[in-house]
Order: sequence, then structure tokens, then C-alpha cells
Amino acid sequence: MLDDVSKAGFLVGKVMEFGARIDRRQAVLGMLAAGGALAAPMRALAVAVPEPEKAYAAFFLGQGGYLFSWGIPYLAAQARELGLETDIFGYTDLRPAWKKITGKKKDGYKIALIGYSLGNTTITYLQKYLEVDLLLAISESSLGRNHPIKKENTRRSVLWYGPDFLSNAGLKDGFDRINYVDRFHLWIDVDPGVVQGVLGELKDLVTVPPATLVAQADGIAGSAAGPAATSGAGDIWQPTSLPITGDVTCRHCWGFEQSLVGPKAFGP
Repeated sequence: MLDDVSKAGFLVGKVMEFGARIDRRQAVLGMLAAGGALAAPMRALAVAVPEPEKAYAAFFLGQGGYLFSWGIPYLAAQARELGLETDIFGYTDLRPAWKKITGKKKDGYKIALIGYSLGNTTITYLQKYLEVDLLLAISESSLGRNHPIKKENTRRSVLWYGPDFLSNAGLKDGFDRINYVDRFHLWIDVDPGVVQGVLGELKDLVTVPPATLVAQADGIAGSAAGPAATSGAGDIWQPTSLPITGDVTCRHCWGFEQSLVGPKAFGP
């Protein structure tokens, strides 16, 4: 009889010990769960990885088109590698460029204008009427009809100039940064320093500073609001003519009148 009582007491003790273990295990699991709940909001507050800004770059060739504007197609290709959308225009393609730029502005794109030689006549003219984020002028000619930078329309402007009269204009036109390049006109747009400088400016245009993006507690990223793209006057074609002087690198071959109708040959 005592043996049965001893066995019963032993079994009761084991059951109580097992129950205590379960209680301790549940307590530990509860603590871990509570700790995880506290840690979850901290993970949600991590800084979000910024995505590149939408940007569009319009490149403008000089006189002679692709034949003499060797660096422009390369720069446009490299800009696409950086994530920008690009087009290449001739320096008389004012109307199609205007239409494309205003369309991109409506879609929320940042706008960059890059010109070489007489292409600078066009980009400096465009920024008189349209707001742009970046204007890069390579080799403004002293014989071209260049236009001063309109600060209220152009957020940043950079000029690269050279020693000869085909490349030495624009020094007093209000550029934010001016760079001297010790090369003659036809070589400036392929100069390694110019290429690196242009691509650096374009890279900065599409890079969002990390501080502008903050992840909220619910995991939805919010961004600091920037200036909204303007619409209104710039959406409608305003200029009636683009003053372009005679062809400055082939004065005896062909040139352009001061109109938008296109090229007109000199003489018979």
C-alpha cells in the first residue's frame, strides 16, 4: 500500500515539475515576442534607398551636325547609362525641341540642355522662355547669337570655353561656373575633362540626396517636396523667330536666315 502511495506522490511531483517548465518556457517566449514587437517599429524607421530622379536631357549639335559635333552622340549615350532620357537635335530644331521639353516637364521630369558650338544659341534661347534645371554650354562662338543666362529660369549653368574665337564667348553671360579648356573648337567636346565634367553634372541631376527621403513608421517612404513643374505660358509656343547668324565654321558654304523655316544656301 505504501508503495502505491509513493508511486502516486512521485507521479504528482513530476507533473508539477513539467508544468513549471511549461510556464517558464511560455514566459520566455512571451518576453521574446514582446521584444520583437518593440523592435519591429525600429526596422520600419530605417532610411529608404533613394531612387534616381526622372530627368530628360536635350543635346544640340553644332554646325555640320554629327560630322563636326563628335562628342555630342557619345555624351548622350553616356547620359542614358546614367538613367536620363535623351534626344539629339540640330541647332535649328527649335520647335520639335520645345514640344519635347514641355511634354517632359508636364510628366515631372527634370530638364537638362546641353549644347555645342551653335547649339548653344538654341539652348540659351530656350532658357529665356522655359524653366530648366541644368544648362551646359560647350564652346560658345563669339560669332553666334548667344543669350545671357536667365537666373529665374535656369537653376544651374556651366560653360566650357577655349582660346579661339569659335569657343571664347559667354564669359559675361551669367554662368554659375566657367571652365577654361586649352583646346581648339573641334576638340573641346571630346576633351576628357569636358566629358567628365558634363557627365558629373548630369549624374548630380539624377541623384537624390539621402536626406530628402525618410521612411515613415508604417514603412511608406515620404520625400521632401521639391518645386512643382510649372505649366501655363511655357506650354504654348511663344517665340516667333530664332535669331541665328550666318554659319560660323563654313561661312562660304551655307548658312541660316533669322527664321525657323530652316537652312537657306548662300547665293546661287
